[in-house]
Amino acid sequence: MHGYQRLGDMLVSRGVLTESQLTEALQRQSETRLRLGEVLVEYGFTTDEAIAECLASQYFFPLVDPDLIEPSPDALAFIDAEYAVTREILPYGCSDTMLHCMIADPLDVMRNDELETRAKRHLNLAIAPLGALRRAIRAAYRLPEPIKPPVPTPIVQKKGRRKLESQADREALLTMLMAEHEDATA
Repeated sequence: MHGYQRLGDMLVSRGVLTESQLTEALQRQSETRLRLGEVLVEYGFTTDEAIAECLASQYFFPLVDPDLIEPSPDALAFIDAEYAVTREILPYGCSDTMLHCMIADPLDVMRNDELETRAKRHLNLAIAPLGALRRAIRAAYRLPEPIKPPVPTPIVQKKGRRKLESQADREALLTMLMAEHEDATA
């Protein structure tokens, strides 16, 4: 294998994907703002781990397992939880001149430059599988698990019940269900 290979081509050459799966995922990617790796995982064509392995190989970054690394409090102090979650980056170690961070997307150069400026340290980046990275960020900052929206069920028109016809009706029902859920879990 000589020269640069795009992620999809690399996954096909490694036998992780078929050409038709790649074509289907690229079509979906063109219709959304999702990264190719996210589409491939969403469709069940591959795993976060396979994506991370390819990205680490493609961009010459070390590959890390977030479950095996305990971030230091000093490193975590460089960024707040919101920054870590929204930019999908987890600092795990630091020195006077270096901040060691896990990322899933090595192409987010703006995030990397911004953090390097904020931290006043060089970044030493390592690739981590996206799902594991997100879990590690929540664990490191002691954040609750994200609430998954309930799977919508069709509303059956019954005698004496009104049909949800407007967006306002749907929003009111959602607000009511969320309040009931919070009461039940409190």
